[in-house]
Amino acid sequence: MDRAASRLEILHELTSGLAERMELQSIAAFVLGVGLDTIAANRGTLCRLTPDGLSLEVVAHAGYDTEMMDSWRVFPVSANFPASDVVRTRAPIYLHSPQERGLRYPAFAETGGDGASAMLPLLLRDEVLGAIVFGFEGPRDFDDADRLFLAALAAQCAIALDRARMYDAALRRQADLSLVAKVATALTAAGDDLHLALQRFVEIACPGFVDIASIHLLESPEVSRLAAGAFVGSDNLSATERVNGFGVDLTAAHGLGSVLRTGVESTWCDASQFIEQIARDDDDRAALSAMDLGAGIIVPMRVGDRVTGACLFANRRDRFMSDDDRSVARTLGERAAVLLDNARLMRQRKEVSRGLQAALLPPSLPAVPGFEIGARYQSAGEGLEVGGDFYDVVPVIAGWLLVVGDVTGHGVEAAAATALVRHTIRSAAMMGMGPAQVLDHTNNAMVNSAGALPKGVYCTIALIAIVATADDSGGTSSRVVVSCGGHPAPLVRRAAGHVEQLEAHGRLLGYFPSVGAEEIPVDLGPGDTLVAFTDGVVERHHDGDWFRQPDLAKLLADNPLDADATAGLIRDAVVDAFATPPSDDMAILVLRRSPG
Repeated sequence: MDRAASRLEILHELTSGLAERMELQSIAAFVLGVGLDTIAANRGTLCRLTPDGLSLEVVAHAGYDTEMMDSWRVFPVSANFPASDVVRTRAPIYLHSPQERGLRYPAFAETGGDGASAMLPLLLRDEVLGAIVFGFEGPRDFDDADRLFLAALAAQCAIALDRARMYDAALRRQADLSLVAKVATALTAAGDDLHLALQRFVEIACPGFVDIASIHLLESPEVSRLAAGAFVGSDNLSATERVNGFGVDLTAAHGLGSVLRTGVESTWCDASQFIEQIARDDDDRAALSAMDLGAGIIVPMRVGDRVTGACLFANRRDRFMSDDDRSVARTLGERAAVLLDNARLMRQRKEVSRGLQAALLPPSLPAVPGFEIGARYQSAGEGLEVGGDFYDVVPVIAGWLLVVGDVTGHGVEAAAATALVRHTIRSAAMMGMGPAQVLDHTNNAMVNSAGALPKGVYCTIALIAIVATADDSGGTSSRVVVSCGGHPAPLVRRAAGHVEQLEAHGRLLGYFPSVGAEEIPVDLGPGDTLVAFTDGVVERHHDGDWFRQPDLAKLLADNPLDADATAGLIRDAVVDAFATPPSDDMAILVLRRSPG
């Protein structure tokens, strides 16, 4: 086996090994071990950027004196050090001898240590995560094969570090997010619409339970606001609005302000006495009296030890409030607090899901000469779970690789599996593999993941390669090649308006020993559009009605649009096809050859 093939096999083993590791120290030690053995280095260090972005922290090292490395545990990014330089510049540094190191970094001229050394940044998209360093006993040259291997190793290391960071963040939130599932009340139907939820809450309480109900939220120790209110009859509307207009005195010794400030409930039976306690002036007293206020209770809303608001329940003067009524009021106050926290957690869960999903999609689409690219992603349901659908656009040696994929499952496990698949494709593409080879390489990584993926996790993928080739005039032209593994074949809309389905076949990934994908050349003329999508686009249904591939083809035929507008049109048409939210995720990627 020649060196290139051997290193390709090592990278494959590295992918599988990293998929089994989620803890930072384990990832760092494994990458250093593989790197040291493969390139015959004597020493290695892996550093990560601290959260403030000002320093590098040594995560793991091999071959160096431990006491010496302790003194280098943290060092500034601004320093004139090799690892600091590669982080600042985001470019690798290769030093071939001690003399070269001394000239470039005078601080190391007399320190001895490494002969040759290689330092590479750990980059993921537009973010630098740290640096990896390999040292050699004597002088050494680094040929193209060395540099290509080290770049691929650093790329996979960065992917693993990011996946570990993402997974840890999800686990830290998991305890809080589990509370969402435990809120077993009909009021949660309002989801994270806090205003709707609280208004529904008081309307349930009034008039069935009390004559007056209101919820006040504590915005800060100095500010509260009336979030929802309901009352029986209209005779006292003016007086009630006047009382609400006065606001809440959070320094008051009695009443609503005291409950919001102290978290101690307030009850009263004699409304006249209560009004005298809380009235701030004659106008306030007159408005309170005009409300015909009777007995009542103010219950604090708590989340843990924190007061988030208060519920006021009261009756008119002619309606009695029993001890049992007050006990129910306390229960309702507790429910209101849960409802408020539920809305907060729902928002938080959506934010976490959006963050995890965003990490699985490119932050922006690149400009590809001669082509337009558009993309859309649509989550299923309310967007509370991370889906396995994704798209990507990867720069490769001879052009670009467009990817649309669908990994089974949802949640953190789907995110981890999708990250593995997506970044395995990226690493294979950067090694110069063709689309069919990329699919087989990714399939091998999934099949041989040694338990890193949950049982029953599979994937379908469509790949579109844009390959730049020299033409007879001395310039360059681009040809397009498509390969599919168990995935819906892309459609092509010709500039004249008719739509064709490509005959691209292959098996799904993660189950069979090989994908058996073909590489289908596609002739895209000016204005021709290629559309790749996941099955959520053509399997949208409700009550026996479906949005199918013929519907998509007709939509494309009737709408001659640019790539971005086409992607948006497809997403909107599929989502709006039925009143219910989509039950499956959707990823859409559109490639259009520029009309000119």
